[in-house]
Amino acid sequence: MQIIGRTRGSVRVRGTFTHRVITWMAACLLVVATRGLAGAQAPAADPIALADAALGRGALEAAVMQLASLDATDAAAAWRLGRVAEWRGQYDEALAHYRRGAAAAPGGESALALASLLIDLGRREQAVAVLEAVEASLDGALDGPSLARRATAARLRGQFEQANELFRDAAAAMPGDPAIDMAWGRLFLEKHNGPEALKSLQQAATNAPEHAEAHLGLAEALAGQNPPAAMASATRALGLNPSLVAAHVLLAELALDDRRYADARAHVERGLAINPRHLGALAVQASVAYLENRRADHDAAVTTALAINPRFGEIHRVVGERVAQHYRFDEAAAITRLGVALDPENARARAELGMQLMRTGDEAGAQRELDTAFGLDPYDTVTYNLLALLDTLQKFTTVERDGFVFKFHGDEAAVMPSLVEPLAKAAVASLTERYRFTPNGPILVEMFPQHDDFAVRTAGLPGMIGALGACFGRVVTLDSPRARPPGAFSWAATLWHELAHVYTLQLSNQRVPRWLTEGVSVYEERRARASWGRESEVEFARALASGSTIPLATINDAFTNPRLITLAYFQASLVVEHLIEAHGQAALLGMLKAYGEGLDDRAVFARELKTDVVTLQAGFDAFVERRYARARQAFTMPAGVEDLPDDPAELVTLAEQHPGAYPIQVAAGRAALGAGDLAAAQRTLERALALVPFASGETAPRELLATVAEKQGRRDQAIALLSEALEHDHAGLVTARRLATLSREAGDRTSLEKGLRRAVEVHPFDAGDHSALARLFLEGGNAAGAVSHFRLAMAAGASDEAGARTDLAEALVATGDRATAKREVLGALEHAPRYERAQELLLAIVEGSPRGGRRD
Repeated sequence: MQIIGRTRGSVRVRGTFTHRVITWMAACLLVVATRGLAGAQAPAADPIALADAALGRGALEAAVMQLASLDATDAAAAWRLGRVAEWRGQYDEALAHYRRGAAAAPGGESALALASLLIDLGRREQAVAVLEAVEASLDGALDGPSLARRATAARLRGQFEQANELFRDAAAAMPGDPAIDMAWGRLFLEKHNGPEALKSLQQAATNAPEHAEAHLGLAEALAGQNPPAAMASATRALGLNPSLVAAHVLLAELALDDRRYADARAHVERGLAINPRHLGALAVQASVAYLENRRADHDAAVTTALAINPRFGEIHRVVGERVAQHYRFDEAAAITRLGVALDPENARARAELGMQLMRTGDEAGAQRELDTAFGLDPYDTVTYNLLALLDTLQKFTTVERDGFVFKFHGDEAAVMPSLVEPLAKAAVASLTERYRFTPNGPILVEMFPQHDDFAVRTAGLPGMIGALGACFGRVVTLDSPRARPPGAFSWAATLWHELAHVYTLQLSNQRVPRWLTEGVSVYEERRARASWGRESEVEFARALASGSTIPLATINDAFTNPRLITLAYFQASLVVEHLIEAHGQAALLGMLKAYGEGLDDRAVFARELKTDVVTLQAGFDAFVERRYARARQAFTMPAGVEDLPDDPAELVTLAEQHPGAYPIQVAAGRAALGAGDLAAAQRTLERALALVPFASGETAPRELLATVAEKQGRRDQAIALLSEALEHDHAGLVTARRLATLSREAGDRTSLEKGLRRAVEVHPFDAGDHSALARLFLEGGNAAGAVSHFRLAMAAGASDEAGARTDLAEALVATGDRATAKREVLGALEHAPRYERAQELLLAIVEGSPRGGRRD
């Protein structure tokens, strides 16, 4: 892809730029006026200066009064009268003023404003003729204002690199000019270079602190990365100019981002009171109406907009974008297609349609739209990334079976399918029974060994470091085990979690609030396996002790708060558990269907639970207290204890004084273990474990007590503790391998199998663990299990191929499949012709001996 930037030339990158562009009508398009920015200081007797000052503060009538004494054909007066008319939505009058101004000055502000308004009204062919006249009039002009006007003309014609060069030259001719910085910054925004846009627009706002449009431009640059700052800048813009409709539109969009529909409606209404024909405001009005199920109001806004500009497909794009943000991707795609049909050259609409189609699973359709979008706009980072990702997916191995389409990276296709498919089918079978619902399919599951590929597939940009998986209704994407360090997470728990989303999303017609869909998914993890879905249980108990759990009335907001999101996942799962315990599974199903009808939390609680959020909070608090009262008390630090001492002996003494304080007990236990005082370590860690038995991880009390027991020679106790630890840890790779090692030494086959099963599940690409589990199975008479894991060992890259093939052949002999065993042992001998175990096994197979070869 190409990038429009400050330095000369273009590059191709896989970037991280983001942007947000709302529709600005020509009244908000920055051009370089001969007298500078509107609102700039000038002699009081100058009517143009007084009109500029009035325009700068949105006093439209005052501006008209100042201009009344001037000849209407005067270029400067015509441009300003046109701005007033355009600001009010009187577009025919504005066009007339601009045409008079353009006739007087073909390369002036009126001509550019005329072209811009014609484009906004869908009359691009007329605009091109005007812009050609501008370029002819200014051809060769090298003064700063002329260069800036030439740049604006080039941008309006879609000649973005030329516009960039001209803005660069204009900025060099007029350093620090805020009008140039604003216009250049808008070019950067339009062409997806967020960092450069922010730099230019910050500079403009600094150099023109009383200019409303400078603050609006800055707000727009900030909207995608810092919404509170964007809101502050847009509010500042309205404080300077209350008539700035685009600022109301941006504030409405920011409110929609937070699902504050009433605030969004209020801002749109204020904007439309100033200009009832503002296309950007009508697009947001249509979006709010659609999301609130006011279809007649949506249709009215669309009809009004299309009467102004019959090619204004942007209104459908904006509505489709908002519907997609609510996870209603099929609806969004259908709406966005309407926009593309009206305006096939709208690159952003095609790009968003491509993303929406990817989220419905239509990757072929997405490819077509994204290819077209990139041809129209080769500067769009997200489109570039998605096309690169689709190229990568073309090389994946696809498995279609039993209502699923699985896609695996070629390097993982020999390992992951045999693990993913059974788990996915088990999850669907369990969830289908519990939710009495068969999801629409096929369900597309894509697993990525590169996390950034997962992030791009999910959101279009690399990053999303905290995310492991995503679900869009019929599409599930997730990291493979190799996307993270070994043992960092459980891909199996992640897959189960995401498949649970399939049910909550589809049952609710994609309208379930995030708190409930995430709560159900974590709850279903815990139901599936005791060790899953508990990663944040200690964090919740700690929050409970400090009084910082999340009020149920605001729990949905917590999912957009980086500080609270981890806590929100676990707490929401407890809310779901409480709902089922108090009202039954049928009530949960009723809630999901009620959300599908468009009801909100309050209405759903009233209809399906016969309660309200206050009563629900009280019941939840009681539920939590019953379960976590002891842990809450254990995490409460004793009065007078603030900082823990560093000395192990002092810590142990403090632990003896406060036996009910978990943080003190576990700190003392770790310190005592480090100091070699095993008796004190055992005493304090046993108290810690009794206080908070669900604590997990390599430094949790159970794992540390296992270390103590091992050092004391109590191997059986260490094995028991490590086995228990796996029941509380969703991954636990280190713990599993410790358990396997100790169990092998003790001859404890049951615990050895438990440790190895966990190890190969969490990290399926360790050939040694697969081989060890296969041998255990073979020795125990489970020949089929042995064959499976010997095959996985080979697929995972066993270092000794001859030995691995011979192992597999022995297991195949045990199953009675001598023909396949013979092929495997011959393969082993191709790699190592003198390998005696393979020779002996081949002889036994040929002779029909029931015994395999000897093991080295």
